[in-house]
Amino acid sequence: MVSFDQRGHGDSDKPESGYDWSKFGDDVLAVIDELSLTDPVGIGHSAGAAALVFAESNRPGTFSKLVLMDPVTPEPDIGAVMASEGNPMSDAARRRRAVWDSTDQMVERLKKGSPLAGWREDFLRAYVTYGTEPLPDGTVRLKCPPEVEAQIYTMGGRHDGWDRMERLRCPTLLLTGTDSPMWFEDRHVKAVDRLPNGHAERITGGHFFPMENPDETVDAVSRFLA
Repeated sequence: MVSFDQRGHGDSDKPESGYDWSKFGDDVLAVIDELSLTDPVGIGHSAGAAALVFAESNRPGTFSKLVLMDPVTPEPDIGAVMASEGNPMSDAARRRRAVWDSTDQMVERLKKGSPLAGWREDFLRAYVTYGTEPLPDGTVRLKCPPEVEAQIYTMGGRHDGWDRMERLRCPTLLLTGTDSPMWFEDRHVKAVDRLPNGHAERITGGHFFPMENPDETVDAVSRFLA
């Protein structure tokens, strides 16, 4: 299994600009080429799933199968809201606290009323542990700077990922959360209709269902891959 930190995240570079989401797809292809991977299965969540959509649509036949978990490939109406200057997710990201006294402090805060409050604790601790870096004074800082995160959220509505889903020819599983704000009502049905060789399943949870309900998620992915 291979995973990597997307640009702006983790230990990857964090340029001041360059967060057009099509570049996330370019990065996926660069990793595949560098490692000489042949017919890999692509599994991604949120922006990571959108990156797979861009990679496969730019180079059809790259993947043998795709698993797209709550991908940020919004219909035009949601995309327009995300792309606006008043994007609430971008505004919230700019206000995000970047430095914490400790990882324990951050975990306890995220358990209380944050969008990550429903995560299983081992996933939450892994996110905090690997998503921060220690500073000389003993505090920890988010590896993804708030301003970079804000740019990524804004650019999340300025791409054609919804239309590109029609270009995915490989077997594709679309997993969406039953309470996802991105995939409410019958939007998953509309999306799977765009996939030439795909089907959709709903997993109990919100946008973060893989971290909230990992057992059901793994079961669905395993059945698809088998």
